[in-house]
Amino acid sequence: MIETAWYDAKSEIVFVALDNPNRGVIGLPRAAFPILSKLSASEIATMEVGGLSLWWPAIDEGAELSWMIEKALTPKGLQTLAAYIRGLNRSVKKIEAARKNGRKGGRPRKKAA
Repeated sequence: MIETAWYDAKSEIVFVALDNPNRGVIGLPRAAFPILSKLSASEIATMEVGGLSLWWPAIDEGAELSWMIEKALTPKGLQTLAAYIRGLNRSVKKIEAARKNGRKGGRPRKKAA
């Protein structure tokens, strides 16, 4: 069951805290919820918790906890999490490469296919 939910407007992540012995928290980016695309940050923050779901009264739509868990644990979701964690690593080699690219004007643009 969902104990509480909140929206962090700065990081654009919807969080739910679970009412279980482990007190788990799941966070998904706003972009993971197609139904939230037209809502403002304040409208997203007015979500309501109802057992195993979230509900946004402004659009009369919701999301199930099972969907959120599945979305968080899909290979794409895990890849995104792993990439984020790897990105936090600031090795000497990575720092030097960033400085070198910065002196050249930043990361090189991708070439059109």
